[in-house]
Amino acid sequence: MRDVPSPFPPSRALPTRALAALPFVKPLQSPPTPQGAFARVSNVGGSASMMVGAAAVAWLVRRLRHSMAKAKKTTAHAHAASLPLGGAPALSPAALRALVEEDPIDHAVIEVRRGSSQEASSSGASELKAVPVTLSDLPGVLTDPTRGRGGAPALRLRPDRLTFLVFVGESEGDMQEAARVASSLGYRGVATLKGGTAALEAAPPGPAPRLLGRDAVALLLGLGSLPPHAGAVVIDVRRPDELALYGALPGAASVPVSELLGALQCPESDWARRYRFPKPGPGQPVVFTCRTNRRAKWAAQLARDAGYRDVLVHRAGAHGWRLGLGVRAYPAFEEGEMPPTPQASPEEVLDEAAGLADLKSHGLLDE
Repeated sequence: MRDVPSPFPPSRALPTRALAALPFVKPLQSPPTPQGAFARVSNVGGSASMMVGAAAVAWLVRRLRHSMAKAKKTTAHAHAASLPLGGAPALSPAALRALVEEDPIDHAVIEVRRGSSQEASSSGASELKAVPVTLSDLPGVLTDPTRGRGGAPALRLRPDRLTFLVFVGESEGDMQEAARVASSLGYRGVATLKGGTAALEAAPPGPAPRLLGRDAVALLLGLGSLPPHAGAVVIDVRRPDELALYGALPGAASVPVSELLGALQCPESDWARRYRFPKPGPGQPVVFTCRTNRRAKWAAQLARDAGYRDVLVHRAGAHGWRLGLGVRAYPAFEEGEMPPTPQASPEEVLDEAAGLADLKSHGLLDE
């Protein structure tokens, strides 16, 4: 039998000074310990070997804590450099409005100011329920969001710093500086408002999403008598844990909505390597789906802003799928929360006629 290497590091004797620091260990006074030698341990209240073992465990715990603290600090510095060279990505006014109205992900809108946070907000910032924060107060607010600074209300931020932060303001430089501060503190999702609050007040609302029914989506995925629609791609924007626990639509691709803003700007090679399917072209029909349709609606607006011309939303999402194939309905839950029990729902039969009519009405049916 071959010797199996131990997963633990080789044992090391503890120096005299390390042992002497422990309250239950003391070196013998006679004979004197030569310089560089290791201490002898008196048996005080138990086995000497047990005491040495306890000392070793305490030393390892201290080393582990030090390593974890160093790794956390290193990660924070890595986040500081994680923004693209051009700065944080920018949301269009339509995408920001959709984010606030649909509430597809946990987010916070912060109005960046140079002066007092008690000054009156612009009409656009008020519409978005943005929390005013001065640049000088921002690090403290993001570190301890339970209490505001300078009279500003407290922010509701996740303790794991997964809250998506959108910075709005009059100055592009101030918004980008705020994004850099948030990134350096470990917030992975940050964005600014394209054109600032002035653009928000002038921009009209975005177009209403084009909704596609379940049967039409199933036909696009090749689940009926028709072959899959070669030109269209269905993208599920749910989180990976949702797909693993409650099932993915057969044949659908996957891009989490939290990554979509940056993914739409990345090169085709990076997209294919990360998401394992070709990046759709601007003229290719794209259908977004999620649990219901809130995240899909926001994803559709992001895609339109990125130049995609034929974007649709799965109306019922996985919650209204009811075609079996391993896809189950479930209540909404946040990342990190205990997954809920799947909801019982009657299984239905694919209505190909309704699906074909739906595809034809949106110009997605190949003649």
